Amino acid sequence: MKNIKLMLALAAGLLGISGQAMADPRDDVLAGATRCNAIVEYRSWLECYYGAAQPMRTVLGLSPAPASQTRLVPGAGAGPAYTPPAYTPPAQGQPLFGNPRVATAAPARPAGPPPMPVKRVSSGIWGTLMGGAVLVNKMPMSNYSFNGSGAFSVTLADGQVWEQLPNDVGTTRAQWSDPASKYRVTVKEGSVNTYNLSVGVDGKLYKVRRVR
Repeated sequence: MKNIKLMLALAAGLLGISGQAMADPRDDVLAGATRCNAIVEYRSWLECYYGAAQPMRTVLGLSPAPASQTRLVPGAGAGPAYTPPAYTPPAQGQPLFGNPRVATAAPARPAGPPPMPVKRVSSGIWGTLMGGAVLVNKMPMSNYSFNGSGAFSVTLADGQVWEQLPNDVGTTRAQWSDPASKYRVTVKEGSVNTYNLSVGVDGKLYKVRRVR
């Protein structure tokens, strides 16, 4: 009977020694560090991470980690690990540190043609001879048409619509016949709040008004 008890005691001792030999303190460190992920605040998480290394410090004979660190390590069976948000680099123009400026999206450009031209003070004879501000510069047509009197209506690539003044048809008549995309249109300010339209291929100057 005594021999059996002795054998059982030796077997238990051997199992204990074998279990200790198989145990790896790195596993304990990694398990504790993983449980630290349940901590949201970054500095506390870092202190917990240092405290989780205590099993390895013991094996190496190092001085123990401060209690302020080791007590932060959650015990086995703690709640689900916290997954920190993905890092997003600061937008262009924002500082890397401190309080970032709030980024504001650029205002959306409204669809459709640009705003109608604003009427200006008459540029007089100099506006007629020298030409006023350029409102449209060699923009392709997307469509053109003629009414019964021969006055044209031109639609530009950006959606602007210009039409010839009725009293200008008698002196300057357009005779376009090619596809609209072939023509390039320039519109300049004229005198007395008028606008002059020219098409590069015909060399004529038409008095027009914008309708859209």
